[in-house]
Order: sequence, then C-alpha cells, then structure tokens
Amino acid sequence: MSLWVKGITSFSLLMAGMLLSSCGYTLNHRLKNVFLSEKGLFIPVFDNKTDQTGVEIIFTNALIRELASRHEVVLSSRKEGGLELRGVLTRIDVAPTISSDLGFAGLQGYRRIPTEIGITVTATFTLLNDKGQVLWSKQLVG
Repeated sequence: MSLWVKGITSFSLLMAGMLLSSCGYTLNHRLKNVFLSEKGLFIPVFDNKTDQTGVEIIFTNALIRELASRHEVVLSSRKEGGLELRGVLTRIDVAPTISSDLGFAGLQGYRRIPTEIGITVTATFTLLNDKGQVLWSKQLVG
C-alpha cells in the first residue's frame, strides 16, 4: 500500500472520528439527533479547492465506508435522503515526517530520504436538511 493511500485512509478515519465521536466510536451525544434521520444521510462527492486532482473522490468514499462500517448512520441516495452532508477540501499539505538515517543504503553521508509521509487536510463540512437549511457546520484539520 502506498504512503499516499495510507495517509488518506488515516485521514478518513480521523475525520469520521472527529465528526462523529467524542471519546469512542459513537456519535457525540450533542450531535446524535442532528445526524440521525429516518430518511437517511446523503453524502455527495466533496468539492475540491486544492491542487491535488481527484482526491475528492478518495476522501468521499473513505468517509462513506467509515460511516457505513459503524452502523450508526443510515446512508441513502439524494432522492431518498432527508439530510445531506457536504464536504469541501480546502487545503492538503504533504511533508516527510520521518527520514532515513544519514548515509542510508549507500547514500552520501549528508543525504536522507523520506521514509514516512504525513498528510494534513483541512476540510469544511456542512449538514443540511431536506429544505436546504444548515443544521451544523465545522472546519476540521487533521
């Protein structure tokens, strides 16, 4: 698995956790009633305001898979859904977090190669009801 995919997977878990939990794997008590709907929750593909082409689909799918695996939120299509969770990716920073030892694998003594890449993503989420009214909105960084 590439470092990029591992980073995206880690971010999606972090986002789902920040979005839906307080100190565990359940919906935060204060938000639970807001996110739950008999008609379900629809999540359209995120808007991408970054330079990273195509990541909106990867992050959207990762969040949907994470929510589906928790079995707390009913996911639905737009036609059937009562709530809509929109996401906007506003910034993605990629930087090495761990580098090789000096002189690793025959490299010159002053050269190091990145062995672990960290990805920091800034995204804004907005929860709308079926009338288009904003029920909840938050910017998350992780």
